[in-house]
Amino acid sequence: MLKTLLSIFCFVAISYAQTITIIGDSITYSIKDELQQRYKQSIYIDAKVGRQFKEAVSIIKKLDANNKLGDIIIIELGTNGDFNINDAKYIINYLQQKHKEIAFVNIRTSRYWQNAVNYKFKLLKQKYNNIDIIDWYTYSKEYCDAKNINCFAKDKTHLNIYGKKVYVDMFMQYISKKSN
Repeated sequence: MLKTLLSIFCFVAISYAQTITIIGDSITYSIKDELQQRYKQSIYIDAKVGRQFKEAVSIIKKLDANNKLGDIIIIELGTNGDFNINDAKYIINYLQQKHKEIAFVNIRTSRYWQNAVNYKFKLLKQKYNNIDIIDWYTYSKEYCDAKNINCFAKDKTHLNIYGKKVYVDMFMQYISKKSN
């Protein structure tokens, strides 16, 4: 009941406040339907399996040309490999010129680039204090590991059913915070 009320509250708050665009990879793709169901017309999600961070610049320009950039832009990329920090800086500068709020989602994976990707997000936050980092790495440790609940598929990157619920909850908390 409480989750349902929270979902309704978040939907109503976002419906009348801000629109959201999420650009992501397979992790976002796996929760796309749930987020679209919760936020209806207030959210636009462009997610694709295997997407690399370097694709984000052209995607953002295309979305901008088609009036698909929301007030809040969430970028969930990095799971499929490390990225050039200059691409992220370009994205930040481009979106800030358009007066968009920007958030990056850090990653949790068993792959060797996890720490490099998350360190770059940390550096970006230090340089641009007006961007947000949605901390999936810590959130998953606190809500999955600390409670001894398995949130991940066998590859320790993709989400199982419980992990998807936790990931959606994390997004809902962030979106709710931004709508206040």
